Amino acid sequence: MPTGTRSGRRALRLLRSDPLPPLPDAKTLLEAESRRRPGELHEALLLSSEAAEYIAELAGKASLTLDVAASLVLEAGLLSLRVPQPLELSDPSDPPQIALPEASAHYLRSLTVGRRSSSLASNQTSRTVAVPVRLVPQLGAVDVEQLIDRVPLEQAIAWEVAAIRAGQTMSEWVLERLLLQR
Repeated sequence: MPTGTRSGRRALRLLRSDPLPPLPDAKTLLEAESRRRPGELHEALLLSSEAAEYIAELAGKASLTLDVAASLVLEAGLLSLRVPQPLELSDPSDPPQIALPEASAHYLRSLTVGRRSSSLASNQTSRTVAVPVRLVPQLGAVDVEQLIDRVPLEQAIAWEVAAIRAGQTMSEWVLERLLLQR
């Protein structure tokens, strides 16, 4: 708050505030409910009942949370509007191209080996899903319902796994592949 002036400028003073809540511990971040790309902000997106049921079915079959499945198929659907040809994927058994932080490594495991050992309920039904904020402007410009069928979830997962292994988002990875294939 301004408290006075010095040489025509206002001086500011620090205000004490309540302490911030503690950050979640590693165990909380690594739980099944936290299985999403670390470090991203999310925003709620309302889907039609049919789209929500379809994504919930995909999520259940793939042992993913509803939010992760929705985020993957929607981002891949957006990218499919720009991708004229199939993209080459590296061998999934190859090690990551960069050293992954623990949270990213856990997310990678949740999309690969973790899916086979997961017991997520397939009855996740909510019309509201949390999608990365970085996708929201693009999703506002298209018919979201049309995106969910453009790329199979397994292909979207493969793109996401390749992106994580390269230290990128799916969008960054796909667009880099397009540039490299030219």
